[in-house]
This record gives sequence, C-alpha cells and structure tokens, in this order.
Amino acid sequence: MIVLIIKAAISPHTPIAAYLAVFLQGILGEIFFFSKRFSRLSPLLFGLSIGVLTGSQRIITYTIVFGTTFWEAINEFIKYVIKEFFLSTNEAVALNFSFVLIGIYILIHVIVGLTAGIISSKLPQKLNSETAKQMIINEMELLNIKIEAAETKKRKRSRWKKLFFNTIILFAFILLLITYINPQAMNLSSKSVLVMSIRGILITIIWFNLLAPIILRALKNLLSRKQNSYSEIVNNIINHLPYYRNMVTAVWRISSKEKGLRRLNYFITAALINILALKFQD
Repeated sequence: MIVLIIKAAISPHTPIAAYLAVFLQGILGEIFFFSKRFSRLSPLLFGLSIGVLTGSQRIITYTIVFGTTFWEAINEFIKYVIKEFFLSTNEAVALNFSFVLIGIYILIHVIVGLTAGIISSKLPQKLNSETAKQMIINEMELLNIKIEAAETKKRKRSRWKKLFFNTIILFAFILLLITYINPQAMNLSSKSVLVMSIRGILITIIWFNLLAPIILRALKNLLSRKQNSYSEIVNNIINHLPYYRNMVTAVWRISSKEKGLRRLNYFITAALINILALKFQD
C-alpha cells in the first residue's frame, strides 16, 4: 500500500497497468516471503513469477486490444516474408511464428527474473561481508549533484510509445496493402485486418479517454484516504528520494568498471549497501 501511495504521489500520470503490476508483485512478495525458512528459494520463485507475470501482461494486453487476429496477422506476415525472400515451400513455413515470438518474449523476462532472484538470494551474505564495506562511497559530495534522469526517462518513454504506435499503424497498413493487392498471398483477408485495426483504435480511445481516467481517479481517491494512515512514513520516503536517486546514479557510474552480469551484480549490491548506509540530518 505504501509503495502505491508513493507511486501516485511522485508519478500522478502513471498508467493503471503499473499500479496493477505493483499490487500483484506485492501479493506475490507476501506469499513467497511469508516464511523465512525458505530464504534462498523464495527469491528464485519470486523472480520467476515476476518474469512470467511481466511477460504475460503485455501479451494479454495486445490480445484484448487487437484480438487473436493480431497474432494471426504476425504469423502470416512472417510466413509471407519467408516465402517471398527466402523459401518457397509451404512445409518450411508451417511453424507458428507468433507462438515462437511470444515464447521468446516471455522466456527473456523469465531469465531476467531468475537472474534477479539468484542475485537477491545471495544479497544477505554479501551485505554482511568485508567486501561490502569497500563498496560504500566516501565521496559524499556526489549526493549534491542534481540529476535530471527522471525527466530524461519520461521523454524516452514517450518516444518509445510513439515509435511503437507508429510501428503498429505501419504494420497494419502493410498488411492491408498486401491482402488487397494479392489476396492469395496470405491466409488472411483485408477485411479481418481492417476490423483488427478499427477494433484496436476504438478500444484504445475508449480506454484512455473514458475508462482509464475514471478508474485512475477512483484509485487515487482511495490511496489519498489511506495516505493519512502512513503520512509520516510516506513523507519521509518522498523527502529522501533525491538522495536515493543521486546515490543510485553514482553507484551506476562506478559500476562501469565491471562488465555484463558482473556489473548488474555489483550495482544491485553496492546500491543497497550505500542506501542502507546513508545518514540523514532531519
């Protein structure tokens, strides 16, 4: 609940899906970390569950918005490209490429989740080791650096959203063009592609302009009422967020001496150690 309140306070334009994701992650955390007897296994199961949940969330969203025709269209388009530019036999393109892409997408999230779980399971030992003390940043003047990472991140997200939306429109246009010029090229009619496109546009308009604002307003009202119960904790965390952000950014810069997964491992460990070591003058 506290995480949701803070998220609503510092990011008022956060989409509903993000609140749902945080809520589900909180429930899974309560389930897997209910008992301390499985302290090594719980992070692995939690990371695996989050990976599957995160990967499936976007797949489900696309299916709701565009319908199953979206995946059929991707499958037929890839088959068309393969037959036109690489192979000519039907047997060679009998594979369902949509399922392959979905499987790869979810598998990537699962691998990331498991990796995070493995690193998390080893954190308690690392935090109490002698090596951890060497990771504490002594250059406290780094905390005074003003960082505009949050605004940059928002701009990047906005560009990615526009790029994805334009890609979907281009994809639908190409499908319409192919199915209209050469109806026999795909096992897909131009009518079904048109219906998929109109469905996606209508659901998007209804969601963002009607349903989402109503649900988001109700959610914020609920969180604002709950905020009074946690006002001291919430205000304390929000006031200290700039210090945490600066520290995490400084640790990320320092971790550049490591490469690949070793950098990720170093960053997570060092960031936690330095955040826990921070002392505030309130």
